[in-house]
Amino acid sequence: METLISFGSFFSRLQGKGLEPISLDEAFEMFCQGIIQFGPFFDHVLGYWRASQEKSSKILFLQYEDLKEDINSHLKKLAMFLGVPFTEEEEKQGVVEEIAKICSFENMKDLEVNKKGEQTFGYP
Repeated sequence: METLISFGSFFSRLQGKGLEPISLDEAFEMFCQGIIQFGPFFDHVLGYWRASQEKSSKILFLQYEDLKEDINSHLKKLAMFLGVPFTEEEEKQGVVEEIAKICSFENMKDLEVNKKGEQTFGYP
């Protein structure tokens, strides 16, 4: 759902660039039919999931919902996957929790880089 909302929001920002406004219903239909920049979203995700099953030492597949439910254990899993596991001392010092706080949506949305500038394709 978050991806759909993000997709709809992106298209809404492009309205000033000559595109007709689209409703959430239209965005939903386009999203489900795969009429978006990078092709059908579900096929895209399924491909990564399958690859992660075949090459689990090379591809870590994390789900947003799981991260929201228990960010700390997934940060530990990510660190292990990258070969830099947290030490017991770092865990005692709250390093995992601090990283989760720094990477939170609330913190990230307030960063200056996310308030100014342009997106990759030159859109504000």
